[in-house]
Amino acid sequence: MDKKNIEELELLKASIGSKATLYDENDQPQEFLILLELKFNNQHYAYFQSLEDEESDIDVFKVVMEDGEYDLQYIEDDQEFESAVEAFDYWTFDKE
Repeated sequence: MDKKNIEELELLKASIGSKATLYDENDQPQEFLILLELKFNNQHYAYFQSLEDEESDIDVFKVVMEDGEYDLQYIEDDQEFESAVEAFDYWTFDKE
């Protein structure tokens, strides 16, 4: 991954605000904070932190535009997921 090509976005935040309700595998709502949105490799990713369990891992989703609205998708590909995690780590910890 070329770290020079990582761009911070706020498209999802501008659309829905800084908080979002996501549903777990049991269709139970959970409140999340949108921590960061990054674009790299022509893909848009959003990083979420649970407001109910701030000790939990950060969740990352691919953001795609469908029918004029933003849609969150699970990242199925392991390599793409690792790249998204690396981009988050670089942006939040290693960026100079």
